[in-house]
Amino acid sequence: MEFLDKLVLPQSSEHIQLLHYMMMLVLFMYIPFVGMLTGGLSLSLYFKRRGRITNDPKYLALSYDIIKLVTVKKTAGILLAIIPPFVLTFIFAQLLHQMKIAAVGYLFFGSLVGLPAVILVYIYRYSLEFKGLLGSVKSNEEVDSYLSSAGNLIKFAGPWGLFMMISSSYFVVAGISLGIYSNEWEASKNLLHIFVSGSFFIKWLYLFALGFAATASLMLFKVFYWDGGLTEATDEYKEFARELLSKIAMFAALSLPLLILIHVVQIPGQSLSKSTLIYAALSALLVFGLYHAIYQVVQNKNLNATSWALLFLLFSTISLIIADQSAFKQSTKLHSIVLAAEHDSSMKKMLAAATGSELSGEAIFTQKCQACHKWDVKLVGPPYKETLPNYEGKLDELVNFINNPVKKNPAYPPMPAQGLKPKEAKAVAKYILENYKTK
Repeated sequence: MEFLDKLVLPQSSEHIQLLHYMMMLVLFMYIPFVGMLTGGLSLSLYFKRRGRITNDPKYLALSYDIIKLVTVKKTAGILLAIIPPFVLTFIFAQLLHQMKIAAVGYLFFGSLVGLPAVILVYIYRYSLEFKGLLGSVKSNEEVDSYLSSAGNLIKFAGPWGLFMMISSSYFVVAGISLGIYSNEWEASKNLLHIFVSGSFFIKWLYLFALGFAATASLMLFKVFYWDGGLTEATDEYKEFARELLSKIAMFAALSLPLLILIHVVQIPGQSLSKSTLIYAALSALLVFGLYHAIYQVVQNKNLNATSWALLFLLFSTISLIIADQSAFKQSTKLHSIVLAAEHDSSMKKMLAAATGSELSGEAIFTQKCQACHKWDVKLVGPPYKETLPNYEGKLDELVNFINNPVKKNPAYPPMPAQGLKPKEAKAVAKYILENYKTK
C-alpha cells in the first residue's frame, strides 16, 4: 500500500508507544463484536434452516433473537465493525512505515470488504423483523408481495453477508497477525500466501470459535439474566434455549485453549516475550472459568452463572489481545527504533534548515547513525570496527552506500535510506572513516 506509506511520517518513540495503546483499544472493541457478528449470523442462518426442516417455531424464534441480539443497533455496527479496521490500517501504516510487508494491504482490503458485509448483516436482520411483522397481518396480494420481497432479501443478504464477514475478518486477522509472525514477512509479498498460511488460519479459527462461544453465552445471559430475562418467552422456549446454547458455548470454548497454544507455539522466538507468554497463559486459564460457569448452567441449572460465563470469556479475549500486542511490539522493536531515529533526524534537519546552519559530519552521525550503530559494539547494525576497514581509501564507495543502502549481512536488518544530501553523506562518511579507529 504505497499510497498509504506516503501519507504517513516517521513517528517519535512517544507517538509509537501511543499508537500501540490505540491499537489495543481498537482491538478490544473490534475482536469481540466481529466475532459475535460472524458467529451470531452463522447460528441464525443454521437455526432458521433447522426451523424450516423440522417445522419447529422455537428454532425460528431463536434464529431471530440471536441476530437481533448481536446486531444491537446500526450505530454499533458502524462504530464497532466498520470504523475499527480502517483505524487499524492507518495505525499499521505508521508502525510499519517503509517496511515492505503485506500487513497494511491485508487490513485495507479487509476494511473495504467489511463495509458491505456489515450492511448485508443488518439487511438480513431487519428483513427477518419485517417478515415477522407482516406475518401477523391478514394475507392479501400486497402483503404477499412484501413477504416475497422480504424472503428474497433474507435468502440473499444472509448467506452473502456471512461469506463477506468471513472474508473481511480473515483478511483483518491476517494483517494483524502478520505483524507478529516476522518469519512470514518475506512470503507475505505473494498474495496467495494469505490462503496457505496455517498461522493466519489458526488465528481466524480462534476468532470464529470465540464468536460462537460469545454469542451463545450472551444469548443465555439475555434469556435468563439481563433485565430479569425474557419475561415474555415461554418456559418451553427458555429450556430449549438453555440446553442448546449451553452445548454450543461449551463445544466452542473447548477449542479455545488449544487454538491459543498453537498460536503461541507458532510465534517466532524473536517476537516472544515474558508478557506474551504470561497473558496467553492467563487467557487460556480464564477459559477454564468459562467451562465451570457453563457447567453450572447445564448441570445445576444455575442461571446466574451466565453472567460469569460472559465475564470469563471477555477477560480471556482481552488477555490474548494484550499478549499479541506484546509480541507485535517485540517483533517490530528494531524498526520502531529506526523510525524514532528518523523522526529525530528530520526534526533536527528542519531546525538546521530554519536556522540556515549546515550540519557537520559529527552532528549527522549523532542524529542519523548512532541510534543503530556503535563504534565497537553490535546494536541494530554492525559495529563500525567490523565494516569500515572494507572502505579504507574508498570514500566515494561508502558515500554511495549511505545514499543507496543494500542488505549485505544476513545477520542484520537492511539499513533504510537516510535521505541525506550528497554533501551531508560525504561529511558523515569522512567523519566515521577518520574516527572509527580511535573510537
